[in-house]
Amino acid sequence: MFDKKFIGMKKVKGVEVIDSYKTYLGNDVLMVTFVDGSEEMMTKKSYDLLVTSKLNDLTNLRNTKIKEMEKEVLNIIFEYDITSDEFEYLMHSVKESLVEGYNRALYVKLHGNDNGYTPGSPIVGSISMLLMDKILKDKYKEDAE
Repeated sequence: MFDKKFIGMKKVKGVEVIDSYKTYLGNDVLMVTFVDGSEEMMTKKSYDLLVTSKLNDLTNLRNTKIKEMEKEVLNIIFEYDITSDEFEYLMHSVKESLVEGYNRALYVKLHGNDNGYTPGSPIVGSISMLLMDKILKDKYKEDAE
């Protein structure tokens, strides 16, 4: 089944749905295993978009994903009929929200909790948004228990 499936330069060995975790829109999240033994968590939407029958360089992989996201983001922006001033504020607000989420998730990953976390800290590493979301959801689920 995965004989000729690639994501970027990696050959897919297997794919499993992570039943305990969904996207904000309720869509499936997958754990993709590659023949080199590495694993990557990704949405089914990203998997369906990025999986190909041949090797693909990382620039093309990124461009494919970004182009599709660009279409969806533009559709939302046009739906809300925002002004250029509102657009600038939206981009700033989205960026700040993502940076804050990344920083908090990295802090939790490094320290096991967010005690002592200082909002507004500079980014200290790089993780995917999906992993950021999962780390924080898992953390807040633990706190609620």
